[in-house]
Amino acid sequence: MQVSEKVNSYINYKRSIERPDYSYLNPFVYYLNDNTIVTGNPNLKPVFTDKYLIGTTINNKFTFEVYYRKAKNNIFEIPLQDNSNNILIYSL
Repeated sequence: MQVSEKVNSYINYKRSIERPDYSYLNPFVYYLNDNTIVTGNPNLKPVFTDKYLIGTTINNKFTFEVYYRKAKNNIFEIPLQDNSNNILIYSL
């Protein structure tokens, strides 16, 4: 949007989806070594991300932008330590 001869403004919105990999969904246990286990979570949901951007350009030289990003259902790997069995479990 042209505000004046020297100032130009714009707005942008993007929604994206990221689906979990098969290895994240695999519920079976596999061993990295004798003391480390990795397991997936079959109940994971896709991650939806909304991105908002507002910007302005002055004299085609200076650009100022402000953005906001919001994600829903982020996927995190959680390490759990089992001291009684000397096992470290990585779960999603």
